Amino acid sequence: MSKALSIAILAQDESPNIAALCDTISNRGHEPILIFYQKCDIACDLTGSHLYVEGQKFTRQVDGVMLRSWGVQVPLGEEVQRHFESTGAVPSNPVLSVHLSNDKWASLQRLASYGVPVPPSYLITQSARLFPVIEQLGGFPLVLKALRGTWGKAVHQIDNAEQAETLFDQYQNMGLAVLLQKFVAANDADHRLVVVDGNMVANVMRVAPPGSFKANVSGGGHAEKYTASPQMCELAVKASQAMGHRVSGVDIMIDHTTGQLYVGEVNDGPDLIKTGQIAGIDTVGIVVDDFVQQIRQSRR
Repeated sequence: MSKALSIAILAQDESPNIAALCDTISNRGHEPILIFYQKCDIACDLTGSHLYVEGQKFTRQVDGVMLRSWGVQVPLGEEVQRHFESTGAVPSNPVLSVHLSNDKWASLQRLASYGVPVPPSYLITQSARLFPVIEQLGGFPLVLKALRGTWGKAVHQIDNAEQAETLFDQYQNMGLAVLLQKFVAANDADHRLVVVDGNMVANVMRVAPPGSFKANVSGGGHAEKYTASPQMCELAVKASQAMGHRVSGVDIMIDHTTGQLYVGEVNDGPDLIKTGQIAGIDTVGIVVDDFVQQIRQSRR
């Protein structure tokens, strides 16, 4: 009989996705170890890296580590995962790939370098470049984004010059660079495809709420069952592999004026429950079973 594994789940809180992951790991005969990374401290000295959870030194050896992070706490979650990787724990997604997916501009550069179609984009820091770039992108409407953000936050549709100046100045005053992107006429919808180990396992179409172009379910959109085309599935797998992910949620838009597919984002910790429920697939089980296999293969 195979040895039971201990798997650390790094999370910000106990969301339904986290609870489902822990329950599934336990039901498979393994031990989930839930760690809230905002309660962690990390020390580093000549003897190595040392993790403290709520002030207590964490000394257990874990076999695998899975990070589920978002928001301003993302960098801390990455550092806690980096600690576990340094002790030999197998990551569901390597921390370098997690860091990459949390940087919108770096993600676009990586995807484009691998031949993955992304919306034409500019990173600008100078107000003098604002309107020349807007003109190069084809004018209004366009999309303005902060470089970091999740759930569609800090993403804006810009329809006129006044709006562009106001938002650009707001981010510049905060010391932040701005990402400007061509608006894709996707009929206020996109497609979320979950990729696990190079295979598309579940997909849904997400539709924005009235008055919005953002299809994030967390922002009020809704998801519907959808059958992705072979071309869309191939693109999702290619995008996931380009980012170095084993598990990804790939967001794809269809430009309904040209039929062109664009990858908007590749998420390292996609929502598994809602996508699975709508698609009729046990996505949590697929992810856990694949991760267990990944850990066992690395131990051979």
